[in-house]
Amino acid sequence: FELPDALTYSLLFLGLLASWLFAFPLPFRESLDGSLLAAGGLGLVAGYGNLFLRRFREGRAEVPVGPHQVHMAALFGALWGPGVGMALAFLTWGLSARTGRPVVLPDRMTLPLLPLCLLLAPALGLDLLESLKGSLLAAGGLALAGGLYWAFRPLPEEEEEPVALGYGDVKLLGALGAWLGLYAFLALLLAVFAGAFLGLLLRQRKIPFGPYLALGGVLAFFFGEALWEAYLRFLGLGM
Repeated sequence: FELPDALTYSLLFLGLLASWLFAFPLPFRESLDGSLLAAGGLGLVAGYGNLFLRRFREGRAEVPVGPHQVHMAALFGALWGPGVGMALAFLTWGLSARTGRPVVLPDRMTLPLLPLCLLLAPALGLDLLESLKGSLLAAGGLALAGGLYWAFRPLPEEEEEPVALGYGDVKLLGALGAWLGLYAFLALLLAVFAGAFLGLLLRQRKIPFGPYLALGGVLAFFFGEALWEAYLRFLGLGM
């Protein structure tokens, strides 16, 4: 199950527009950051999951843009900030479009290097949280921009590779982030719990994640603060 791109991006742009014009449901900066951070975070989860399913074999790189650019943006964003991360990834997008061949760094390089860069951030004179934020913002920007491109250009039909998570879910969480801000991660948490519970109950190995993510988004929008406080109390961290 995957929501149509027209619906997902309409939800995203409507949230950003409302935030820009009316500061509703969030100030614009919080809405934009929430969208990019959420999409970037889930995009990286998908990247690591898919790399694991491929047993660390290199996956097919799409032309002109695909997950490889998302992972590159994340790595460069961690080192030099989201602007540089997105700019370098967009540069490879342009070169790939011009040459008709993928101009990317392999996932087997970028994905293992990213956590290493974050671990070494203090030694490199970088703030760990700012590096993490830069990585997620850059990855989210490329994920949503690439998704918008492919919304108007059908993906080439080639042999399917094993995937842990589809990019439809990444785009949906990015759209929810425009409305929820950082509570988009609460929506993701709710979706994971609901999907895991029903998967075990129904004894299904594969479950559609999109409906649970949408449900988590609705719950987080109306009850986000109360649910988060209840979760913290459950962990013994609440007041």
